[in-house]
Amino acid sequence: MECLPCFNAQNEKIFTAHLHSTLLILDGRLVKFCYNPDDRALTSTHVSELVMSMNVNGDANVHVHDHIFESAMARALQKTNAPEGIVCQDLAEDLSTETKKPLSARLLPRAEGELIVGFPSFLVAEEGEAGVDAAARLCRTLTAGLLLESEYNTCVSEAAALVGALRGRKLTFSNEYRLESDKLFCAGMSSIAGSNIPDAVRVEGGTNFYPFKLQPLQNLAALAAESFETVEYCEVGFNMGHSSLLFLLASPNIRVRAFDLGEHPYSAKASAYLTERFGEARFPGAVFGDSTDTLPRFAERVQAGEEPPCDVVFVDGGHLVEVALSDIGAFRMAAHGDTILIVDDINQDEVEQAWEMSKEKGWVEELGEVFEDAVFDDARRARSSLLYGRYI
Repeated sequence: MECLPCFNAQNEKIFTAHLHSTLLILDGRLVKFCYNPDDRALTSTHVSELVMSMNVNGDANVHVHDHIFESAMARALQKTNAPEGIVCQDLAEDLSTETKKPLSARLLPRAEGELIVGFPSFLVAEEGEAGVDAAARLCRTLTAGLLLESEYNTCVSEAAALVGALRGRKLTFSNEYRLESDKLFCAGMSSIAGSNIPDAVRVEGGTNFYPFKLQPLQNLAALAAESFETVEYCEVGFNMGHSSLLFLLASPNIRVRAFDLGEHPYSAKASAYLTERFGEARFPGAVFGDSTDTLPRFAERVQAGEEPPCDVVFVDGGHLVEVALSDIGAFRMAAHGDTILIVDDINQDEVEQAWEMSKEKGWVEELGEVFEDAVFDDARRARSSLLYGRYI
């Protein structure tokens, strides 16, 4: 399904690089609006052009604009942040329960998500159900009210594609990591059970929601486990704890020390869950507070011999240049000559600036980068990316 074209003031079709799309229902028709969620001003302009083409006037113009704009932003959040298809009460207790399921159930896991943000269009494909059957069920409901009958086939095509994308995403996780990360998610979300806020809005994006990052992080964890007798993994930006979980699962010889601002209610619950799951010796609990204060104090304890130095450092905290620079610098004082350094979201301008400043100061050496190669060929311009290096 092609994107709606955008036009300038001279009614000339214009092209803009887009990283996201959202489906809309306009006058009973299903249309796809493509946009760059990181450029809110440009997206707002294109929404205005779309609304003008619909001949909507007066107060209704503003209402329709705001609805489409907020739907687009919400869709971008869902695509990057929202865990999909987790039913907490139905989670398997252990991996053996999961592996006993028939092949069809494991190839076709339950998947759920919203097809058209802002409209009653929640899509559920049950375990073992063909995606096209789930799509047809939803689209029959939509064409009975919101959509024209002529849009039925397009609706089924888009809905089936969504089911396939949700299920394919799950294949990026190992069975063990998927089961454990679902349990972690449910533990964290228990802190805000009963809230009317959609998960996509109330959960900040984390490592777990960028599947392309998981394999290189697992490889780096394995490399560290092979290189050190015991591994001290130190991270800032605990959030819901999925990167901590990844390292804890990688080897029983990895110990995690995590730091986080603590602004989300689910972080404390997730921290407590990991301590219960892996024991206090391996995960003594996340330290909450401003990292520009907590990390320097941690580094002082390391230098005083009160804590072992970090073998792996993962910087994914505040993304303002002064915060990212402070985090990189503080961990440098808690590291050693062979410490593996990972910096997430290097595609974000201020994180990149902090990294370049760290290189200019002679603190770090860049060794490699990993990035999503959907649109761009440059890690600094990709939608999401990370790099790894070492301290000097």
